[in-house]
Amino acid sequence: LEGLGLQLAEVSAPASFDISEVREGVLDVVGSDLAQVDINHLYTAGVATPSSESGYSPRDAMSFPEDTDTLGLRIGMIDTAVDVAHPAFSGSHLQTQHFGSDASKSPQFHGTAIASMLSAQSAEYSGIAPASHLFAASVFERDGDRGEVASTASLVKALDWLAREQVEVINISLAGPPNRLLEAVLNRVHERGIPVLAAAGN
Repeated sequence: LEGLGLQLAEVSAPASFDISEVREGVLDVVGSDLAQVDINHLYTAGVATPSSESGYSPRDAMSFPEDTDTLGLRIGMIDTAVDVAHPAFSGSHLQTQHFGSDASKSPQFHGTAIASMLSAQSAEYSGIAPASHLFAASVFERDGDRGEVASTASLVKALDWLAREQVEVINISLAGPPNRLLEAVLNRVHERGIPVLAAAGN
């Protein structure tokens, strides 16, 4: 993880393993101040329900500084994939990267909705900061049994990419358990001066 100055190791283990024992063994070898050990937890995406009703545009929902239109912000987003061919992005500066195992299984609805609220730029629709550069990290994939899920490893890799792209703020939409690796990476992102905003619930 070059952007954050960390290393990530993914290790397969039998279903019967004890995470506490494994953590204790690893930390005894490498030192508790040099490593974190945790399960590669799964996280779920926010559920955005399509509607035929027209709602508020983001810019009408609340007030923003007058120069928000022209700010060339570097915004990071961790979500599902974005439909980059959507007309709302016809004038947008949008860069995407997928961090799951199979990009073809990545859903698009939620990520497209959030990206449009942030940086859409078209004749019909404008996001909060249409002149921004949006770096959209896709981490979710469709799983037959569990719905739309992302792993801790994919989240960590996405955060590292956004740090390397020198974004100024990161928006995350997900729900899931506490995780020591994710916490350590978020702390490192914070040390880089990048605020991270995460949706709580939906």
